[in-house]
Amino acid sequence: MEYALFSVVILALFIILGLWISYKITVPKQQIKKYRQSDVHYFLKEFFSRDTDPASKISQLTKRREQRGTKIIITEEGKAYWVIDNIFYVSDVVNGKPDFHNATPVDTTNMSKNELDKMLFILDNLGRGDKNERGSSGN
Repeated sequence: MEYALFSVVILALFIILGLWISYKITVPKQQIKKYRQSDVHYFLKEFFSRDTDPASKISQLTKRREQRGTKIIITEEGKAYWVIDNIFYVSDVVNGKPDFHNATPVDTTNMSKNELDKMLFILDNLGRGDKNERGSSGN
């Protein structure tokens, strides 16, 4: 009697398993969309927002270029002005380039008010502008 009961239970399990398998085979499978890593990043970036703006990130190379670079203002009178190590230099312009070898620090003690205002205007303009400002005027 025990064997008969056990056989009926096993037979019922096989029938249920067979029906389940036939149902899986006959029912059309739904299309499963596979996402790339970039798609997943795009969906989840709103939930896990970090500072991903590359403009706000400053690399070591950018910092080094800013430290190494010097802004120079060339006036219509043929003079070039720049600041290095908190010293304001002036030199003549030769062939469109400042003459760095003959540069002298600006002496403001003997200047008139107009000359001093001009030097302060030039000094203020040296500090202005973008940090990544182009070297060419675009002409």
